[in-house]
Amino acid sequence: MTIKLKNAGLISWKKSPVALFRTSAEFPFGKRGDFCQPAQRHRRCGMLLGLIFLLPGAPRAETPMVNRYLPAEKLPWYQEAPNVPVKLAPLWGDRATGEAGTLLSAPAGFKSGAHSHTADYWAVVVAGTWEHWVPSTGEGKGIRLTPGAHWTQVRTQLHEDACVSTIPCTIFLFNKDPYKTEFPKKN
Repeated sequence: MTIKLKNAGLISWKKSPVALFRTSAEFPFGKRGDFCQPAQRHRRCGMLLGLIFLLPGAPRAETPMVNRYLPAEKLPWYQEAPNVPVKLAPLWGDRATGEAGTLLSAPAGFKSGAHSHTADYWAVVVAGTWEHWVPSTGEGKGIRLTPGAHWTQVRTQLHEDACVSTIPCTIFLFNKDPYKTEFPKKN
């Protein structure tokens, strides 16, 4: 495997992470050949690999950041599902396949009914007054969330939402994993 690091040449990674060091003097963990010997292999090699991928210049499969501007009146709103008055506008990413930022708009008086999602998410109220609760535990019950308020929701846990203001509610949603809304099957 060959890796290209920022501001560095190509690094050949054919045998072990030890190949990153050209001489024993550059190797910080004793003699070069001892680092990944069987007795220490898992602890030391795992530690080194972890450190390498935490470094700011470590290789990652990321899309480079670019400046992007999208006026509110040009947001690409679409209806989340038939018979549900909720609209979504993607800000970045694709929530169906991975990390994404999305705006959700719901009319005043909206009640979601019990549902869950395939991913954990973070949410911030942008406009309106929102309620979000977990019926099985009572978490969030009776808490009014106004603009700037924040909540998180664990994947696959049934919960309910409501826009309890006299104006439509707008919510910012962020998810890291593929995200889909699921409703319990009716018997």
